[in-house]
Amino acid sequence: MKNMIKWQHAGVALAALVASIGFSPSAKAQLNFVYEAGSPAGLVGTQYTGGAITIKYSNFDMGSVYGVSSGTYGTSTPATGITALNGLPQAGATGSFGGEDSWGIAVVASIEDGSGNTIWSPAGKGQQLTVMFYGAQDFNLVQNGLSQEISSVGLHIDLYVQNFSDPAFTAYDGTLGSAGRQPGPSSYTNVTDGTKVLSLLSTAGFLYGAGDHGGLATEFASRFQPGVGGLGSSYLNVTGGSMATNFDTNGITSLFTGAKADFYAEFTTATSNVPSDWLVRSHDPVSGAFIAVPEPSTYGVMAAGALVGIVALRRRFQKKA
Repeated sequence: MKNMIKWQHAGVALAALVASIGFSPSAKAQLNFVYEAGSPAGLVGTQYTGGAITIKYSNFDMGSVYGVSSGTYGTSTPATGITALNGLPQAGATGSFGGEDSWGIAVVASIEDGSGNTIWSPAGKGQQLTVMFYGAQDFNLVQNGLSQEISSVGLHIDLYVQNFSDPAFTAYDGTLGSAGRQPGPSSYTNVTDGTKVLSLLSTAGFLYGAGDHGGLATEFASRFQPGVGGLGSSYLNVTGGSMATNFDTNGITSLFTGAKADFYAEFTTATSNVPSDWLVRSHDPVSGAFIAVPEPSTYGVMAAGALVGIVALRRRFQKKA
């Protein structure tokens, strides 16, 4: 009798599991990586099961420009360095929040596998994938003539997806400049709508060794010259989003500390063809990796199969009893 009760309890529990996760399809938009036209014939229309990815995008950026003579400013410790740089004469990042020195927006043009084959595009998937980055604070500055080299911390990046068919769909518009940022630091009109599929945060220990510029604490390194443009780079870790599990790979290892990261972003910025009050623009890719993880509906099918098996075993046990 005790064994029969155990089987009954197991069947009831699993049935509840199926009811809660198996047959409750989400209405939220998600990214679906399927090979598109232009890929090798045998791949077109098939699912990308995982591996390296490259995200190609177009972005606009606000940043702080310091009006100081050549020299080194700030410290290698973010807390004291941020305070020191905040006290320097500068043209702050327009529309910034709380001492923030860099922020911006982007729209994704395509996502490719490790061989350069397209697995996601707006036209191919009927979606728009937009990016909001914010929160970076400068703590170390090396000024050389007009050129400035900066170490920063606290760079946040959020990715949002919308289906074109969504009645509430809003088209990306980068011409708004700082006027589009509202109502808070992580919000921007026509960028932060839809489903947040991924959140990333800059990670220390990758860009510089101890004693070099901002040292191991540097999470975002950039070089800029007014009227010319510059470079930037950051290593990033997944912190959230509806598809966080798909991208949390820890596939990149720091040569300095052994720390892990999920993505590497590198920027080549230009000051030409920049609308509104943006400081620079760039078009460089972000590299990372993707892991295929079953959707909740898949888990539901698996649970349903297990439930059928349990019911069959229970009936067999009852007959023997």
